[in-house]
Amino acid sequence: MQTEHKSLHRPDPIWPVDISIGRGFTQYCEGMTAQPVDSSPEDPAQILRLLPPEWHEQFLDEYHQALDAAHEVWRFQHLRDVLHLWHLRAVAYSSPGFSDALQAVRENRADEFTSAERVIPGWPDRQ
Repeated sequence: MQTEHKSLHRPDPIWPVDISIGRGFTQYCEGMTAQPVDSSPEDPAQILRLLPPEWHEQFLDEYHQALDAAHEVWRFQHLRDVLHLWHLRAVAYSSPGFSDALQAVRENRADEFTSAERVIPGWPDRQ
């Protein structure tokens, strides 16, 4: 029994490799999409979907600054840090009750919050 093969060849000298794909593999892939199975929570598009609209401009400004700086290899970690922090912010900012809690902080209504000393072991020693 002879198997049909399609040959994929990229004609540039940087990638001179032929890849043969068997008929079974091609049939297997017919129902697949090009969408990723899981996206990273630190994916900028994922952050924008989660983030309330009033924060989009600030996020995009900080993201683009970090992205531009990441062209310097030693600054790449800063881009990852920005995305990580904005993911955490997006989770917090989109949580029900966040706006009310933020207003309580602005009005110094400390009685509505649990102190760090009660929640984080060893907090007083860190001060």
